[in-house]
Amino acid sequence: MNIQLGIVQGTKNKYNQNTLEIMPYGPKRKSIDATFASPFGGAGYGMVYTPSKGALVLYLDFVKTEEVPFDYIWFSCVFDPTQPVFTDTHTEVDQLTAEGIARNQVDYEGKQKGKAYINPIPENANLFTDDGHNDSFLLKSKTGHRFKMAHKVTDQRNEDSIELTTAGNKMIRFDDGHQDGIFIQDDKADDPNRREIFTGQDKIRDYSNRDIESISKAGSHTTAVLDGSGDIYRENQADGDIFDMVYGNGKEEKGNYLLDTNYNISRYARTGDIIESCDEGNTTQYTKIDHTITVDRHAITTIAENYTIDVGGNMSTTVGGDTSLDSVGSITITTSSFLKMEAAANMDITAGGVMSIHSDGPMVISSNAGITIQAPRVDII
Repeated sequence: MNIQLGIVQGTKNKYNQNTLEIMPYGPKRKSIDATFASPFGGAGYGMVYTPSKGALVLYLDFVKTEEVPFDYIWFSCVFDPTQPVFTDTHTEVDQLTAEGIARNQVDYEGKQKGKAYINPIPENANLFTDDGHNDSFLLKSKTGHRFKMAHKVTDQRNEDSIELTTAGNKMIRFDDGHQDGIFIQDDKADDPNRREIFTGQDKIRDYSNRDIESISKAGSHTTAVLDGSGDIYRENQADGDIFDMVYGNGKEEKGNYLLDTNYNISRYARTGDIIESCDEGNTTQYTKIDHTITVDRHAITTIAENYTIDVGGNMSTTVGGDTSLDSVGSITITTSSFLKMEAAANMDITAGGVMSIHSDGPMVISSNAGITIQAPRVDII
């Protein structure tokens, strides 16, 4: 049994074992089929990867037996420093400096003129610390998906993280380094949509360039501050509105909106109106102590039908100007005790029809000046 070096010519699905067609190095070159030997695996699980055409691999050749139905098994890949990796634009080169790109401009065998020639080890410049030690683990696919574990802690940097990134740069990072948290973001390079969990600050931040939706299909949805003196803010700095909508799924007596507080409730509109509307039910305001309404300018109350005021104690109305009471129907003032009408100046009582003044007891009409009774006819009975 020997370890051999070969070049991948293609893939075959022989025996469903991730088989490669490999061209061996050497004078007598004839392609062979080699089955994959994973560093970890078993029936139905494990680690599987397939190198592309042109990759260098190591494989074992041994005598095929009844117990082992394979002639060759490939088990590892080799980075070939003589095979450059090319990219069409400098910005796509993995972390190369401008000087490095300029230095590596080559015409490789006259086939890739003007292309950038980079180290074949993926993200080579990112794998090593400032003192040249490799403290990272990287797994990267041919298309650019990558899994990276890094521990590069020096005087210049504190990178201690696990990072999973797609070829399109959508990323999840678990960071024990200087950022200390968990970060999820999409592929928008300058201003990504993201969720950030800052462990050291005990803070979670969600950021979106457009909409954020939080939906519970069947259960409850709770937003709570459980302890301390923190606040809950709902803030709209844009031109839109804030909507609180409760539908109750069309069920009777469902869909209530409850606002419960141990202290004050304040509603404030800087320039617009405050409107309360009820389509079918009643509107009720209840307080166990005092109820104060203050209006700096005008107050208008419009009632389409009946209006009842029920006061269990005293009632006082003070008006700084005139008071007008106008009714299309009758006006009745009834008291179980004393009724007093007093004017500091003149009092004028006018009836368009009959006026009756009746008393079950004595009646006194007095004046500090004269009393004038004027009528075409006066009957005293």
